[in-house]
Amino acid sequence: MTNRLDNINHLDALVHKLPGMAYRGIYAPQRPIEFASAGCQQLSGYPRSDFEDQRIFWADLIHPDDRDDAWRIVSAAVNTDKEFKAEYRIVTQGGGERWVWDRGRAVFSAGSDMIHLEGLLSDITERKQTESELYETRAFSEAVVDTAAEAVITINVDGCIETFNRAAQFMFGYSLDELRGKNIKVLMPEPDHTGHDEYLKRYVQTDEARIIGTGREVLARRKDGSVFPIHLSVSEVQSHLGRRFVGLIRDISLQREAETTARHHLEELAHVDRLNMLGEMAAGIAHEINQPLTAISLFSQAGKRLLHGGDVDRLPDIFDKLSQHALRAGDIIERMQSMARHSESARESADCNVLIEQVAKLAETEARLRDISIEVKAGPELPSVVVDTVQIQQVVLNLLRNGMEAMQSIDCRYGNVITVETKLRDDCEIEVVVVDSGCGVTEAVAEKIFTPFSTTKDTGMGMGLSLSRNIIIAHGGQLAFHNNRSGGATFYFTLPVEK
Repeated sequence: MTNRLDNINHLDALVHKLPGMAYRGIYAPQRPIEFASAGCQQLSGYPRSDFEDQRIFWADLIHPDDRDDAWRIVSAAVNTDKEFKAEYRIVTQGGGERWVWDRGRAVFSAGSDMIHLEGLLSDITERKQTESELYETRAFSEAVVDTAAEAVITINVDGCIETFNRAAQFMFGYSLDELRGKNIKVLMPEPDHTGHDEYLKRYVQTDEARIIGTGREVLARRKDGSVFPIHLSVSEVQSHLGRRFVGLIRDISLQREAETTARHHLEELAHVDRLNMLGEMAAGIAHEINQPLTAISLFSQAGKRLLHGGDVDRLPDIFDKLSQHALRAGDIIERMQSMARHSESARESADCNVLIEQVAKLAETEARLRDISIEVKAGPELPSVVVDTVQIQQVVLNLLRNGMEAMQSIDCRYGNVITVETKLRDDCEIEVVVVDSGCGVTEAVAEKIFTPFSTTKDTGMGMGLSLSRNIIIAHGGQLAFHNNRSGGATFYFTLPVEK
């Protein structure tokens, strides 16, 4: 008898040490309690005697909004002889609200129709608050992502799409249901479409990244098959669910269209400026061409007289002279056509010294008419540059013409030589320098010298230096100037060397 009593006391001590409230009650909607452990008061605020003496029923504590659902769960478990688990709110003695986890099962008494419920009630208020906060945080994050202006897509390590926000749906023309579980490469044109799986597999195995962790511009494909440029940034996220990859995508189609429009506009203005310059040079060019044409006429008449006189031995020399002067005239016309040609901007690897010498030859006629000499100082063994040759030649020609006009405006009293020099600077840039001995640049002119439509010429458009600077900036260089101590000005620009 003593051992049995000791066992009961020991069992009672163990029950009272359980977290929460252990109970035994009667299976009825009011949930009367026959036994409650010591944790009853800490959980509900009521002493255990209030329940055991049935001054209060457990159902009275259950929140009215949760009472029916809690009883439905218990009843379903009793009817199927299974364990029940229910989460619901209770109202404590002080009017506070707590979440509890009620788990137990029905106990059938032998020889009686009475059904008892035995179980354990645990306080899960803190957990439910955490869940609520996490839910709100997640809902807020999802709302932010879904309303973001940029497309946000997440994939797993197999490349399968898991989330696809509203901006992504608008950008690509797919709904989330159409793409959930599909491979991300469906949004990629070739060659990325074919190579993506291998790249992702290699990254997962080696952590060797090409795009992940950085941003780059690539091409994407819409549902209708159209291809468009995007800026893509990919980040990796580690969680209990495993590795995930988040892609942030910005459609840069409008940006590229704007850049193309601006480039075409610049080319149009540059073409107009070239024609304006060539028009002003037309008189000098016509005079220069007239010389070889006159020589051709004279040598033709001389050849005719030699032929009639039977002196045929001198005819080959006459023919050579005719050919030389014809080629000279053709060379002048070719240089004019090259500068006047309105073609699409195309960059190619070029020798900067060759470009400068060609421009010097083109401007030579005008310089001679102004009684000015052009001196070319070519830097030795310069690396190549990748440029639009016509545009760079246009810049040099514009600087030469401006310099010659400045020198002529003061009757070349500081000298009649204008110099064009090329040199390597810092092993990464080539500098082209045009040094004149003209009137220099006043402070008033210097403030707006690169401003469009600003000019000191009576017939000028005021676009030359503005266009020249835009051309050089578009090539990755800079255009600047300074006045010389000995008179005149130096204009210079840089071009990055070919890598």
